[in-house]
Amino acid sequence: MKTANKPRVARADHRKALVRLPDGAALAGQPRDPRYIRLPRPGQLCPWSSLNRSKLNRLILPTEENPKPPVASIVVANHGGNKRGVRLIVLASLLAHLRSLESQSIVAA
Repeated sequence: MKTANKPRVARADHRKALVRLPDGAALAGQPRDPRYIRLPRPGQLCPWSSLNRSKLNRLILPTEENPKPPVASIVVANHGGNKRGVRLIVLASLLAHLRSLESQSIVAA
């Protein structure tokens, strides 16, 4: 008995789905500007500011020279057996600080 080969129907891949906005732009699954970002891995740069991990740490951690850090961050306590928590940087605070440095350098020039 011979079975007829049925033609395969192409299915849309849900992982690559985009949402079309009214203005025609495409929106992917991830937000364009998150509220919080993690520190980059050692040796890598931050994709939002192009700063390395040590420079970001100097901006978010209090030091003797800078008791109040210019960039806000939060610490998320460990959950589920992790050894350590995660420090998240408030992206709006980081970008505002960089803009203030930019405006200071323009005035000084």
